[in-house]
Amino acid sequence: MKLKVLAGALACLAMLSTAHALECPKVSVTDSGGAEDPVFTAARIKSGNKLICQNDGKGSLGVTTVLESSTPITPTGSGWDKNLECAVTDGDASKCSVKL
Repeated sequence: MKLKVLAGALACLAMLSTAHALECPKVSVTDSGGAEDPVFTAARIKSGNKLICQNDGKGSLGVTTVLESSTPITPTGSGWDKNLECAVTDGDASKCSVKL
């Protein structure tokens, strides 16, 4: 079930690839134990054209989404460091926004 949620999140990111500015998506995980909305915790730009987003939930639950763009990804949010990494403690993905 978690794989289906991850596939859906990746499909949403692919549809966003035509946008000019974006942030990591909110994700929700549902399984036999119920639903959970993992909290956004970090993002990283890899190889100049991949945005990797990390969401952490209870226990060992974590969801990672990846957006691969045909154009360079530029950090625009206030949380980015010189290593193209962005981490937040308040779940605010806008601090890790990017521009395509």
